[in-house]
Amino acid sequence: MEPGEAIPPNIVLTGPLSDPPTDLLPILKEKDEKLSDWLDQALKDNQDVVYLSIGSEAKWRDWSVKALYHGLKKLGVKVVWSLKDFEIPVPEDPNFYVKPWIPQIEVLAHPAIKAGLTHCGFGGVNEFINASVPVIAWPHFAD
Repeated sequence: MEPGEAIPPNIVLTGPLSDPPTDLLPILKEKDEKLSDWLDQALKDNQDVVYLSIGSEAKWRDWSVKALYHGLKKLGVKVVWSLKDFEIPVPEDPNFYVKPWIPQIEVLAHPAIKAGLTHCGFGGVNEFINASVPVIAWPHFAD
């Protein structure tokens, strides 16, 4: 994310310090077995899954929750949504897995996840890049 330049031979570059994505799936199963099984079934059924999270500081608005819900319904994808303080228009929609907290690094490692919406904070962007998940950017603040 910075311009390329020559570095001295005594410097070793490191990337994101999270585990490789394939090592994270058993951790997802431990943290949220229901979500892990839901994602596994989506993969088995060849259904694309989109992950939505705007972090803990940015806030959803009623209009944004409704607009994203209806737009994603039209796309025909399944959705994992880290959403607190709001409900989606149809809370029991089987194509939406909604909880106030989602284990983000582990979810991004799942092969069913095809894209994700994020507020573009530095940590989250690195997690998306590490998992090779395309980003739909919804920046807030100075992101």
